[in-house]
Amino acid sequence: MRESFIKGNVIKSFFAQFNELLLKVPRLSVFSRNSVNSDYTNYEEKDKNCYLCFAGGFSEDCMHCYSQIFCKNCVDCSLINHSELCYECLKLENCYQCFYVQNSQNCNNCYLGMDLIGCSNCFGCCGLRNKIYYIFNKAYSKEDYEKEIKNLLLKIKSKEILDKFEKLSLKISRKYAHILKSEDCSGDFILNSQNCDFCFDVSDGKDSKFMTNSDDFRDCYDCDHAQLPADLVYDSQSVCLGCYMNAFCNYCWTTNNSLYCDSCHYSKNLFGCVGLKHREYCVFNKQYTKEEYEQLVPKIIQHMIKIGEWGEFYPISISPFAYNETVAQEYFPLTKEEAFSKGYKWKDEDINEKPVYTKVDVPEFIGDVSDDIVREILTCESCGKNYKIIPQELKFYRNMNLPIPRRCPDCRHKERIALRNPRKLWKRNCMKCGVGIETTFFVLIY
Repeated sequence: MRESFIKGNVIKSFFAQFNELLLKVPRLSVFSRNSVNSDYTNYEEKDKNCYLCFAGGFSEDCMHCYSQIFCKNCVDCSLINHSELCYECLKLENCYQCFYVQNSQNCNNCYLGMDLIGCSNCFGCCGLRNKIYYIFNKAYSKEDYEKEIKNLLLKIKSKEILDKFEKLSLKISRKYAHILKSEDCSGDFILNSQNCDFCFDVSDGKDSKFMTNSDDFRDCYDCDHAQLPADLVYDSQSVCLGCYMNAFCNYCWTTNNSLYCDSCHYSKNLFGCVGLKHREYCVFNKQYTKEEYEQLVPKIIQHMIKIGEWGEFYPISISPFAYNETVAQEYFPLTKEEAFSKGYKWKDEDINEKPVYTKVDVPEFIGDVSDDIVREILTCESCGKNYKIIPQELKFYRNMNLPIPRRCPDCRHKERIALRNPRKLWKRNCMKCGVGIETTFFVLIY
């Protein structure tokens, strides 16, 4: 067994050694591969002129987006694909110039919509299919629509408009789940998949379970961002671009036949390694021959089984992040007390991170905003944090005739994510035929 695995008469646990290695190996501050002029982007691939975008790629001139794929000129959007000139949208596919729209496909020039497919020039509509010139689900002529829309766009975020839209959305029938071109699947937002159980935001998957934010995967279990492609991967996160036969790995791209690895790329046959590239037959970052590797790894696994570590993902104690710093807080929110009771870390605002309060009078209409706004430090009206408007962002607001946002990007993101159903399934029965279904919609039964 490796020398550092046994010190004196004390056998160190695997996770203790792994944590020591995590703290020693230098790590990239952000990861943005093959991107151009894309500052402050992370987990992004082949971006151009993007800013503060995360977990997406192949996009151009996008800002403040999460999981945007093949998009252009989109701002403040989450989970959108093949879309252009969209603002404050959630879960779009192949849309053009849509504002405040969610869960929609193949739409253009739509405003404040939900569950729209093949629609254009619609305002405040829900559940429509292949419609044009509709306002609050009511048909208009082209001339009347163009006359009404000018006034409606000026007050699109007013309480009157939002209340009317919410009442309409509650009257529209909704399918129990967004599952399209799939067979024997459960979860929500599943596309072109087969035999995928309890999966969310996935596409082109097969014979898998407990998957989130993944596409092009086979025979995977309990993974997040396993994709392009990923085969036979278990209990891992961000395993992409040709991963095969991996388990308990984090952020490993194009890596095969590896266990308990972190930030390893273009490698294979690794165990307990961190930050390696183009390597093979390594344990705790130390090089071995093929024969030595095949003898050592079973011994380590045997010890892990003995002390109860084998088969478990990394313990929360070695996480570099507090619970409220991760996306777990978005989908499964906890209070500070609840987090501590479960043994999780929590990050309070540091004294040095207190906002610099400013009194910038931001005009209500974008036409009244001067170029000096890009040099100002703005304060979020919701959380009090500071944020800035960058030049290309100001250009987008002017071109789209949109007001300057008065909340920081984090608050805007949280508001969008809050519109989604939880990643939890409730057992229900179809209202028409009585067949049992599983849905993310929670209905109170009195």
